Amino acid sequence: MSDAADRPNAQIGQLDSDEDERLALAAADRPNAQIGQADTDEDERLALAAAEAIRRLIAERNALRVHAAAQARELLRLQRHITLIRDSYRRLTYEFVTQLQQIDNTVSDLFPQSMATRRPAPAPNEKRDRPED
Repeated sequence: MSDAADRPNAQIGQLDSDEDERLALAAADRPNAQIGQADTDEDERLALAAAEAIRRLIAERNALRVHAAAQARELLRLQRHITLIRDSYRRLTYEFVTQLQQIDNTVSDLFPQSMATRRPAPAPNEKRDRPED
C-alpha cells in the first residue's frame, strides 16, 4: 500500500512539478511581456516628459534672452539720456557762470570806486579774520 499510496502522490507531485513548471514558464513570459510593456510605456512617458521639459527650458531661455536684450537696450538708452542730461547741466552751469561774470564786470564798470574798496566776501568754508559783531 505504501507503493500505491506513494505512486499517486508521485504522480501528483510530478503533475504538480510539470504544472508548476508550465505555470512558471507562462508566468515568466507574461511578467516579462507586461514588465516590458510597462517599461516601454514608462520609458516613453519619461522620454515625452523629458522632451517637454527641455522644450519648456528652451522656450524660457529664449524668453530670458529676449528680456536681457531688451534690458541691455534700455540700459544703453538710459546711459545716453543721462549723458545728455549731464552735458545739459554742464552747459547750463557754464552759461550761468559766464552770465555772473558779465554781471560782475558790468557792476564793476558802473561802480568802480565801490568795487575797489569792497572786500570780497569769504567763501562759506573760510574762517574770517575778525569776529563778527
